[in-house]
Amino acid sequence: MKQTGVAILLVEDDPDMAEMFSLGLSFAGHDVEVTGDGGAALERASQKRFDVVFLDVQLPGIDGLTTLARLRANRSTRDLPVAMLTNSGDETLRRRARSLRILDWLVKSETTPSELARRVSAWTHGGGEVTPETSDAWVAAPSRELSNKNLGG
Repeated sequence: MKQTGVAILLVEDDPDMAEMFSLGLSFAGHDVEVTGDGGAALERASQKRFDVVFLDVQLPGIDGLTTLARLRANRSTRDLPVAMLTNSGDETLRRRARSLRILDWLVKSETTPSELARRVSAWTHGGGEVTPETSDAWVAAPSRELSNKNLGG
């Protein structure tokens, strides 16, 4: 498959979900690496440059929000674009994640692999459809430095 150069870290402990989203993103031409826990995600993010991270909330060991907080506290990963991909609808958790500068909070049961691929395109290339939920999303400029950009209408 042709790769677009978008490197994605998918942090998901459910093997079926991980495979479904990974295959969908790979089919769209993205380079996807999967890990099943927060500790491994922190290690990989410090070793390799990823363009986008999809992070589940409920993970074994280090949970997703703690992983996100540690990514933000680390100088080399503090600006890494992260979207939460979870089945949790907990508004308190969502607010906490938003305070840690996430791209979006996506509910797995409401998000298809092709929708994930469209969002990756919108976030990294400024293209594709973006819903009002992502109007405050960060978008990678051509230099791949992030800037806050209003994408909604």
